[in-house]
Amino acid sequence: MSFVVSHNPFSTRYLRPGTIPFLFDEESGELEAMIDAFKQGGYFGQVVGPHGCGKSTLCFSICESLCTEFDDFRFITIRSASNIDVKASRGEGNGSKRSLTIIDGMEKLAALPQQMSIANLLKRESKDSLANGLIITSHRPLSFVPILYRLAPSIESLKRVVYFLDPKNSIDQEELMRIYSKAGGNIREALMLCYDRHAKICR
Repeated sequence: MSFVVSHNPFSTRYLRPGTIPFLFDEESGELEAMIDAFKQGGYFGQVVGPHGCGKSTLCFSICESLCTEFDDFRFITIRSASNIDVKASRGEGNGSKRSLTIIDGMEKLAALPQQMSIANLLKRESKDSLANGLIITSHRPLSFVPILYRLAPSIESLKRVVYFLDPKNSIDQEELMRIYSKAGGNIREALMLCYDRHAKICR
């Protein structure tokens, strides 16, 4: 699939989860290994990592790989205990009504027992009360959920995203290192700084 950008390549419309794929090392096979582990674990697992490192984007890539195995996908984004956003999309399953639920930001419910939080969310958001598949994202691992992937931000992961969005390499490596340092290792914040930098030089 080709990816064409115009104007500022670091605009938020190009960075929303699901817009671009999660970028692993080339030919690493990590996504395939993760999907296999997810299936072997009964379609139950968690993605762990700090804020802004790409957990949501990775979940969308997992869902895309499993599109033909599920009829429905539910994305539950927890912004706070009282602010929960729910979105749904259709899959390409075989009509068996299998559904995959993503609970993004489980650490926001840290004040509640984690098992109870998950059960209540699924009961409220699922017509069947149970999901056929479940992925949780959190800053810290939950002891009762198998870890599918542990994300650790790095300058190399930032480079992969920047060069994917901006193949002309308008930001050299030295400046990109400064941006990464200024963002404190937060990939999302670093990309926002790239936006500001690109907007400034294109005035």
